[in-house]
Amino acid sequence: MGLGLRVWRGPRVIFLPLYGAAIGAIGAGIYFGILYLYLPGGAAAMPIRLDELLVAALWGALAFLPHERRRFGITSAIAIAAGIAIRWLAIDALIPGRTIEVFVAAQTIPRAAFVAIAWVSRPAGEGTGVGFSSTLTTPAALIAITEGVAAALLCGLRPGLAILAGAYVIIRAVRWFSYRYAGGVNADSFGATQALIEIFVLLLFTCGACRW
Repeated sequence: MGLGLRVWRGPRVIFLPLYGAAIGAIGAGIYFGILYLYLPGGAAAMPIRLDELLVAALWGALAFLPHERRRFGITSAIAIAAGIAIRWLAIDALIPGRTIEVFVAAQTIPRAAFVAIAWVSRPAGEGTGVGFSSTLTTPAALIAITEGVAAALLCGLRPGLAILAGAYVIIRAVRWFSYRYAGGVNADSFGATQALIEIFVLLLFTCGACRW
């Protein structure tokens, strides 16, 4: 079973979104605490935001995406590297504004969402996700989901509603795909939900015309 599912089973799941909030806040601290690193070539050279890369690497290392049992190999390494690269590009493109709130939301909401999909969906007949789903209680799930909703609304009413609507669509899409090809949701479904919603939240705040 993936590390995330082993740690957060049962009533401990209420702390999962709080873990996301913590690493989001740490990322914000890194983002605002490190200066530019410039390439050789003088003022004409493009600046590399070292802080953005460090935040993306931190979130990639601490994501602990749930997954079904498999060996770590070249495919896993490529997936992790691609995830870090996408985070880096999205963070670099963020519009100025509620950066701290966005960072916290980008790590809190995806974890609340995978609790939500586990709670409202039929688990696959076998696999590592079944153990997590079987220990999930309604009170614990509702608390975790409420934490995610609060993180979304922390970004403001309009963007918060947009985040919640997008998360709902992603959860429905992942559940449909999982039902069709796996007979139910499993650890891979949880991991996909978490990854997709994190990227969605970040990309939402790269929209300069949205005036969030």
